[in-house]
Amino acid sequence: MPNPERNKELEKYLGQIAAYDREFKPWVTRVNKILKCYRDERKSDDRGEGTVKFNILWSNVQTLVPATFSRIPKASVSRRYRDNDMVGRVASLILERALEYEIEHYPDFRQTTRADVLDRFLGGRGTAWARYEPHIRAAQTQLPTDGLEVTEDVDGPQEELE
Repeated sequence: MPNPERNKELEKYLGQIAAYDREFKPWVTRVNKILKCYRDERKSDDRGEGTVKFNILWSNVQTLVPATFSRIPKASVSRRYRDNDMVGRVASLILERALEYEIEHYPDFRQTTRADVLDRFLGGRGTAWARYEPHIRAAQTQLPTDGLEVTEDVDGPQEELE
């Protein structure tokens, strides 16, 4: 049976998403024009005989991106309160080492940061989103080997993280 309060909340969020889309539609249109100019996607009639065009936007951005992001940052995790909390100290060390390993050994940080810098210069935003996507597989259930009867009183299939 449909829940009217839940439908009301859903309509509220859908309205907010639609308002966002309306508000930022001119910005998206402008960014698409900027990207066409950056990629030099002119119409064929703009490239006449004897004329040479220089894409100054591409040149400026290609100069600014390396000046803004030239090397990978070093992870630094510090505690807010400098008390004698051994658990907090060890936890911050573990987190710092995990971040350091992630930044140095996986290319996604470098690629994302470079794309953010490029997005900042072209579109004016430069925002990265992190998304956790778990890999779930069906759990393997083991049947008893002693001949006892197995009853299935489980509601759904068993799943576990890979």
